Amino acid sequence: MKQLSDWPQPISNSGIGLHYNTKPNPPLPNQETLETWRRMGVMWVKLLTNGLDTLPHADLLAKASFMVVVRFYAERPHPDYVPAVDLMKRFADVGVRYAEGGNEADHREEQSMPLTIADLARQYLRFADASAHAGIIPCFYAFEGDRLHKWVLPTMRYIIEREGRRDALEGSAVAGHWRPGNYWRKQPDGSQKEYPPDYPPLEPNGEPGFVFGSYKAWDDEIVKLLGGSLPFIGTEAGYEPSDVRGDLQLHASLNAQIATMEWRPALFCQTFWTWLPDWGGSGAESSGWLGKPVVEAFKRMEKRIRNGLPPVPPSDASLDAAARDVGLKLWERYPWVQKEAVRRGVIQGIAGQEFSFSHGGRSYLAQLFVTKAGAVVIYCEEGHYTPEETQVVEI
Repeated sequence: MKQLSDWPQPISNSGIGLHYNTKPNPPLPNQETLETWRRMGVMWVKLLTNGLDTLPHADLLAKASFMVVVRFYAERPHPDYVPAVDLMKRFADVGVRYAEGGNEADHREEQSMPLTIADLARQYLRFADASAHAGIIPCFYAFEGDRLHKWVLPTMRYIIEREGRRDALEGSAVAGHWRPGNYWRKQPDGSQKEYPPDYPPLEPNGEPGFVFGSYKAWDDEIVKLLGGSLPFIGTEAGYEPSDVRGDLQLHASLNAQIATMEWRPALFCQTFWTWLPDWGGSGAESSGWLGKPVVEAFKRMEKRIRNGLPPVPPSDASLDAAARDVGLKLWERYPWVQKEAVRRGVIQGIAGQEFSFSHGGRSYLAQLFVTKAGAVVIYCEEGHYTPEETQVVEI
């Protein structure tokens, strides 16, 4: 079974993603939008497609170094829909690495007929095999956090014990909607209970598993089942504006709280409800979210690097401008960095963005380099620019 480090993820992964569209044919992001996303720490983008409508988007985003997750859409996809191999291959060819072929299969509106565990297991195997032929990584169907024992584990066990296809699971990522529940939660007697504003349901607390922290139980059970973790892709994440009764300031602060928490290594990303150009009625206007509180909150917050380096400090426009004025370029100013990168197999001409960060009261400069085997980050403490004082982290 592969280690988590063997699965694709962005260099210096922040884990921050966004759920871009809920309908076909969304607007193509422009360069201003992409730059705003970068300042928010976004490295993952989830696209929904009903054919080739978002292929240009996937191509643009992959070339801009975003990790793209595509959900291939069909009405009532369970238990029959499997995206065509040729369609998935078109997306794989432009750099898409992860794909979804269904969604919340326990919901009646996602079913074309009543669904059994056996139906779902066999459908997933058809999807996993088609994905393998297309050269794309399948994501096990996404469920809400409290469906672990009712749907996720029974389906996985059926795949292993009844179909003999442990290999299909070991070659899969796991999509999930480990979202905090709405503030209004239905009680067994049909009444509704409102969580108080100072109590965001981020972690299990005796309530159902419809909370952010529910992904941990999924990870625990998958480790028991397979002997190791699978990469988790949070394809719906965080709070929608409607979860907080349209309070966009609260929506911003709670999503930023999740984005800055420590996560388990298995949780590769959460695609937050932060930028929805096509979802009227949920607080998102047709012009998108540029300038909305959640965008500003994500720009300001500390960004964690979840695969090997300390946290990156909050974005600060004045510091960014100062860095541009100084022209800090490790690649250009310190030739030994280039030599070190080449020695480690860097592909000539492909150098990642330089960034700065603080850790333990010290300031560092770093630069990312793509290598034949993956990537490396070369960084050093500011003012200590000799080869002997440089650290190299393989990603």
